[in-house]
Amino acid sequence: MTLQFWVGRLMRWWWRSLLVACAATIAAGCAVNPVSGRSEVAVLSADKERELGAEEAEKVEASMGLVADPTLGAYVQAVGGRVARLSPRQDVSYTFKIVNRPEPNAFALPNGNIYISRGLLALANAEDELAGVLAHEVVHVAARHTVRSANVAVATSPLRIATGIAGIATGIIAPRVGEGIMELGETASEAFMAPYGRSQEREADDVGLDLAARAGYDPKGLPRALQALEREEALRRGGPPRQSFFDTHPATPERVRETQGRAAALRPEPGTPVAKTHREFLARLDGLLIGDDPADGTFLESRFFHPMLGITLRFPAEWQTRNTPRAVAGHTRDREAVLLFTVAGKDDDPVQVARDAERAAGVRLLERSAALEINGLRAVRSVVAVDGSRGPTTLDFTWIAHGGIVYRIVGVSPARRYGTYQPLFDQTVASFRAMTPADAAQIRETRLRVATARAGERLADVVRRTGSVWSGEELAVANGLAADVRLAAGQLIKVAVPEPYRDRR
Repeated sequence: MTLQFWVGRLMRWWWRSLLVACAATIAAGCAVNPVSGRSEVAVLSADKERELGAEEAEKVEASMGLVADPTLGAYVQAVGGRVARLSPRQDVSYTFKIVNRPEPNAFALPNGNIYISRGLLALANAEDELAGVLAHEVVHVAARHTVRSANVAVATSPLRIATGIAGIATGIIAPRVGEGIMELGETASEAFMAPYGRSQEREADDVGLDLAARAGYDPKGLPRALQALEREEALRRGGPPRQSFFDTHPATPERVRETQGRAAALRPEPGTPVAKTHREFLARLDGLLIGDDPADGTFLESRFFHPMLGITLRFPAEWQTRNTPRAVAGHTRDREAVLLFTVAGKDDDPVQVARDAERAAGVRLLERSAALEINGLRAVRSVVAVDGSRGPTTLDFTWIAHGGIVYRIVGVSPARRYGTYQPLFDQTVASFRAMTPADAAQIRETRLRVATARAGERLADVVRRTGSVWSGEELAVANGLAADVRLAAGQLIKVAVPEPYRDRR
């Protein structure tokens, strides 16, 4: 069946569903904003909001993962809990968790789940800064900012959800077609992560500053955290695209100045922080993973290793490669040929998983297939011809079973050039094998460590002495210091040090 058939069918479904969505919106009606006290339109009821928030929390934690450090997690929960108990809204349970992402970010879901990334934690230099960020997110929940938008009503309509599912299913067969369908839709997660409006950000800033001060924290912590985020963002500008705090929390030139001014007018209530000293605060962060997590897979030159799954394979030399949550990809510089490596399913039978994919896609994948063995592992390989957006295209599929999981390798090239790329596809398939202890010993990870400065040292001196992978400029941002600072004897400095990978299985 054609793409047009499915889009037409989904559009007819959408018109019927629109009536239901409108009725639900009218039923939700107006509600009092617990923060402002004003009556405002809410597209979802509080119960529906909590239900959707819980569903999204499962997706967030499954896709991003959580930092497996109970001590650090309990610390973040303790700091967040101090500000959350003063929230003007108490009909939700506030939970604070650390997502295993290197990008500095924090976000809230409407059920009270609040997430901060390990990347943002690494930028913090005081508990006041952490409390300021968490208080800001508490206000987004309390004021129901996430659901006070038509985006949520649209994103939770059957059309949006169905097109997301269709895109994934179709992407198995023809990635470009799948991407085209997905452009029609938006997942609920994307809607909940949509940017807040300027008025919502100001409300979260204003009330968050007050919450932090009432909880005993210096309200100047939030503007300091925002400054650190702006400096880090400027440092990364021009690099590869990535998610950041400012994707969902729009920055304006005057925002830091405004929060600084409002914070200066507030006086914190007496209180004792969870971490009693600066040294104790930094000790809480010591050992935090920095950068990409090798447990999610890592490249050493052209060979990909996944230590949690215990597998490895090699992509063609000189190809550009990338590891993403959905797939490991490699392609020629001109993107004429592509290799995709993914988990296809949980099973010991690659043929069965291939047949399941065949049924799901409605395309005959195994018509030209052959069973084979690759490095002692059961496999099946098939070549499929399709009409792609750039003309006749050849898809070279291989399903390989290892450890109760079936993996899929797909080589994609123009049909007329398949003879050129087939040997490279063959080599990648043949390179798939179980990891060895020698493989694991090659993998490194980067951890935050706390170093002690020597009198008169510059940040570049600390980099050389500790072997930090952060440059002097990055060290300045991470520690909230001027780039040309002269350090005092005994001054504590966060550094990022490569270490042997720790097996977390």
